[in-house]
Amino acid sequence: MSTVSSRVQQAAQADWDDDSVIPCGTASAQSPGGSSVYGVLPVPFSNNLGIEKGTQLQVAYHVETKTFLITPVDI
Repeated sequence: MSTVSSRVQQAAQADWDDDSVIPCGTASAQSPGGSSVYGVLPVPFSNNLGIEKGTQLQVAYHVETKTFLITPVDI
């Protein structure tokens, strides 16, 4: 299992409490046409993690909580 896959798996299995989840506000999904819908990462978080246009992200979906998990591949 790759490091990214294991981080996504750990996040999906985590017993999240209010202290481990940081609210980031709301945003609207964008669809410029084509096969993808885009979401927004708040600038302070993306800047702190070095996420910029073109950064590869692993996306997973946790069915039970209906939560998308987005993990930077190279961080």
